[in-house]
Amino acid sequence: MSCFGLILLFVIVYVIFGPIGVVILSIILIISSLSKVKQTNISVNGFDQKKGYPSYDPFIDIIKIFSYITLLDSVVSKEEVEYVKSFLISLFPNDTQRVQTLMYYYKEFNESPNRFNLNEAIENINRFAKYEERLSIFSVVVDFSLKSRKSEKVRETLFGIGKRLNLNIYDINSIINYYDKFFSKDIDNRKRWYSILGVSEECSNDEIKRAYRDLVKKTHPDKLRNMPETVVKDAESRIKEINEAYNNIKMERGFS
Repeated sequence: MSCFGLILLFVIVYVIFGPIGVVILSIILIISSLSKVKQTNISVNGFDQKKGYPSYDPFIDIIKIFSYITLLDSVVSKEEVEYVKSFLISLFPNDTQRVQTLMYYYKEFNESPNRFNLNEAIENINRFAKYEERLSIFSVVVDFSLKSRKSEKVRETLFGIGKRLNLNIYDINSIINYYDKFFSKDIDNRKRWYSILGVSEECSNDEIKRAYRDLVKKTHPDKLRNMPETVVKDAESRIKEINEAYNNIKMERGFS
């Protein structure tokens, strides 16, 4: 598929399925590319092969980029960890061991950034992935970055990563501007969703689930059937608002 064809496909998917469709499409393209790559003897910087890392897993390079972005502000947020975990579960829904192994790498890289080389990771991706797949990987990286924090430093870093992935400037800017526009437009909605549930954006998925269940127990209209009709209607509106906020957060974070 040509670059123009891929961008057109992204646009069509966005129109039909929205932003979540774009992310899912990116994941599918990444799987179709990198899952075919056989493990090789390329070393993983800083890790002793005797400790169980004897071969190269192409997805480790994506994890390295995630870690690099994560450490730009020297803080590893719960949202970032949950994003990476949800992303890996989407890639490998039936391979818990691989998800755990890659999450272990993410944790190790975050704690010891000198253990990986970003340039080497990008060189490996360039070696194994075609242009369209590199574009998809870049889309996921941008999605992760702009959900985590919005700043010129991140934008400059993303632009540099895009160039090192040998993407043309038009495609780099198109992807960054697309996600930037989406998150700028929806940032107020996102804050409102979390506010409705009474949680912060730093909360874990489990904390959000607990908050949702507690709110449903307290406000469900079935408990107010003997109350005046206006009270019941208010409760119905409230529970609808709670459900919509929770479903939007679930969709954004990728948990069920």
